[in-house]
Order: sequence, then structure tokens, then C-alpha cells
Amino acid sequence: MPLHWTIDHEKRLLVATTEGDLTDSDLRAYLQRVTAAGAMPYAKIFDATKGRSFLKADQIEELGEWLQAYMNTRGAEVGPLAIVVASPEHFVQAEFFSDVAAGRRPVRVFRDHGSAHAWLREVACSVGD
Repeated sequence: MPLHWTIDHEKRLLVATTEGDLTDSDLRAYLQRVTAAGAMPYAKIFDATKGRSFLKADQIEELGEWLQAYMNTRGAEVGPLAIVVASPEHFVQAEFFSDVAAGRRPVRVFRDHGSAHAWLREVACSVGD
């Protein structure tokens, strides 16, 4: 699978990294495994800087709708998501995904890891207040 991740349960942080060609099947499998691991409430960094996505707009929309349904039907908390991209094409895809998948959680797209980490720390502090 061109998608690898680590979960730090103590920090409640998941970091996912893409490499190579990424499909909607890869993303669905990832979401199912994250759910099974109990990490949906955790903050997430999704590093797409090394991946290539072949997702169409309707596939991105379906993934966003799946997340919305997950949050609504289970009353589940889903943690903030920082998406890091390198290309303009991925930026557009990530922005579209953030529009359809945000729901009750913050989602933001970044061009660098430092800004993504800083934003997640800021969001985590504001949630704790």
C-alpha cells in the first residue's frame, strides 16, 4: 500500500505518509484501519508530498461523505486534520476534500510540515480551553 502511518496514542497523533500512486481504495482501507485502531479522534497529519493521486472529484466527494456519515451516525469525534501537499494539483484536491469532509472538525491544507504541526498544536490548545 502506498500509504503508511504511525499512531502515537500518548500524544493522540496520527501521521500518515503517501508514496507513489494513491487510489480511493487505498484511502478507504486507511480510513477503516484508523477507525479500527481507535485513532479517529486523534489529530492527524496527512503528508501527501511524495504521493501521486489519481482520484476524481466524485471519488473525493464520496470519501468526504463517508467521513460525514461516520461522524453523524456514530456521533463520533474526529480529530483535526492537517494535509501537507507539494503540488498545485494536490492542493486543489486537498482543498476540495476539506470542503466536503470537514464537518465538525477543523481541516486545513499546508505546503510545509512546520506550519501543519504548529496549526495542530494551536488547535489542540484551543480545544483544551
